[in-house]
Amino acid sequence: MTQHIQKHDQLIKVGVSPLSWVNEVLDDLGKGTTADQCLSEAKKAGYAGVETSKIFPSDSSELKTLLQKHDLQLV
Repeated sequence: MTQHIQKHDQLIKVGVSPLSWVNEVLDDLGKGTTADQCLSEAKKAGYAGVETSKIFPSDSSELKTLLQKHDLQLV
């Protein structure tokens, strides 16, 4: 279920921060969490996209492929 909010004929897609899975500053929080796990769970939870994270590839074409694999967008 993708979380969409319909308001006055406008569609709003809801994204999530990977901070729900891995902390960007405190390395021990979320240690071992893979990009695939994060994206798979975000999609399963119904999100349409994610913010960027240190666990994602820094190469834009690799990131695009990974996001497409999980049917997500970068938000």
